[in-house]
Amino acid sequence: MDAATLQAKLYAGYGKAAAVMGSDFQLYRPNGPNSPLAPGNLVRTVKMALDSEANYQFQHPNEYGDATWYALTDGSVLQPGDYFRNGQGTFFVAGMQPLLPVLIVECTRLIRIVRQQSRQQVGAVGYGGIQTANELDVLGSADPATHWPASVLLGGGGSIPNLGLPGSTPAASRRVLLPPSVPVNLFAGDIIMDDLGRRLSIIAPELTELGWRINVAEIHA
Repeated sequence: MDAATLQAKLYAGYGKAAAVMGSDFQLYRPNGPNSPLAPGNLVRTVKMALDSEANYQFQHPNEYGDATWYALTDGSVLQPGDYFRNGQGTFFVAGMQPLLPVLIVECTRLIRIVRQQSRQQVGAVGYGGIQTANELDVLGSADPATHWPASVLLGGGGSIPNLGLPGSTPAASRRVLLPPSVPVNLFAGDIIMDDLGRRLSIIAPELTELGWRINVAEIHA
């Protein structure tokens, strides 16, 4: 038996188990820089059960600060970067490594990413810091219907220096995870805005096999 046949049998077995234990999830496939959950991106409904461990014993709940789950489902209908959701939440497929469980990430926020335009002037041109009027859309737009689900949790390192003023709040570091289906490149200095109204400056973005792992720091007024 070759690896491809073994993989197909493995996913078929997962699918049979999910038909008994799983719930219905709507499967979406991103197409462009706007929300992957747009109605036109709906592919199908799939049966899926989620476990915090890869052995599918369903013995332990997930814990604080851990966005990853393992999907018991027929992986033959999935692609890395797909999204799916139901009443349990919204998730994306991070990894589908050969003969291993399907790794998924739980999304906690909806985000939009913008980038400051570079200024071409020289000489005395006045204030040159961050200005919202100079922001260009990178992922999503001002319309909330275009925003992307992402994992945004505490941690990740990186910081923006405290102003040292009375009452000023240190910039908290966070880790943002996005799927490999994101169709743009992200750079340090890009700004992430979430559905809570926070502005997060990208300190260090890293594109991995599992998608984007991004260290950010919250920007305070």
